[in-house]
Amino acid sequence: IHKKYPQLKKCAQSLRWAQNFEFVIDDCELKSQDEIALIPPVAGGSALAHVSESPLSLDEILTKIRDSNNGAAVFFLGSVRRHAQGKTVTKLSYEAYEPMASQELDRIAHACGKSEEAKVYIAHRSGTLKIGDIAVIIAAAAPHRDAAFKACRNALEALKKDVPIWKKEFYEDGESWIGWGGG
Repeated sequence: IHKKYPQLKKCAQSLRWAQNFEFVIDDCELKSQDEIALIPPVAGGSALAHVSESPLSLDEILTKIRDSNNGAAVFFLGSVRRHAQGKTVTKLSYEAYEPMASQELDRIAHACGKSEEAKVYIAHRSGTLKIGDIAVIIAAAAPHRDAAFKACRNALEALKKDVPIWKKEFYEDGESWIGWGGG
């Protein structure tokens, strides 16, 4: 890609490449029918995950991880906060590269569940959210609490790194994309 578009080298450290909905390295071979996406740093459905413009429901997510073999359930709720970057936030907006975002969330949920022998589900909002709205729910259930906590934390860390969902904060005096030249 850099051979054909050398001007992109300047932002190479900030961008990742996806080819046919999978992250790839810069020197991958391209075919005419390939779908290519430039993925800026991410902020922030499938069987174990979904992205939605509708409000998220903790009760709905709980039903997805409940299992009589699991004695522990852990939840991470990420909500829109009033203050960030030393500024007053008025709202925020999430944009998602939806087909790949859902696929990556599902991959993360499966991987974190498998590594900790837990059941993991991830739900993430897109669109405009108000202060206090839930932006993300990660739920993990396991026979014991340590595995549930670890699966939930690992899923959150992977989501922040690998899922093409971007956050834009709106302030009283402006706006900023988070994680990409803005925060």
